[in-house]
This record gives sequence, C-alpha cells and structure tokens, in this order.
Amino acid sequence: MFAAVLVTANAGQTVSVSYVVNRTNGLVQVSDTLALQVVSGLAELPAPRMDTVGADGVVTPSLIPGYGATVRVSYPGVGAQDSVVVNWRGASSHDT
Repeated sequence: MFAAVLVTANAGQTVSVSYVVNRTNGLVQVSDTLALQVVSGLAELPAPRMDTVGADGVVTPSLIPGYGATVRVSYPGVGAQDSVVVNWRGASSHDT
C-alpha cells in the first residue's frame, strides 16, 4: 500500500513500480517493472444538475418523465470511459 502523499507528490509524472523477493535460500528475485502515469485529482467537483429542477432548486415530481429524472454531471477532464455514481439521499435513498 502506498501513502496518499507519495501518490500526490508524483501527480503528472510517470512512476516505475516493481518488487523484490528475498528467498530464505539467499536467492534474490526482481520483478519486471510496471510504468504508471499518475494523474492529478480534482480539488473540488462541481454540483450535478437535474433537467427538471427550476432555478429555485425545487423538484416538481409531475415534471419528471415516466422513464425517470435526468441528472447531468460535468467536470474538468471528463472521459468517455469514466464511471459516475449518482446518490439520492432523502426520505428514501438510491444509488445509480
């Protein structure tokens, strides 16, 4: 396990990861090296938006279509392969 401070210190860099096994018989084995690119994290994510919410921040259930509410998420560096989980917390809870 690597400390978060070590990972953060290498943000934007390529690091080499390997390991060494010291056998009880004195044999030393060194692994192949894996090159990893460490990307910078975001300090803060912007709030999500929901299509059927007015400027007043009020959700009107009658405006939500039968197939469900659309929640939109946008953040710097968003990628097509990114996975986002939306959490709904209130009288009942749901994750998508």
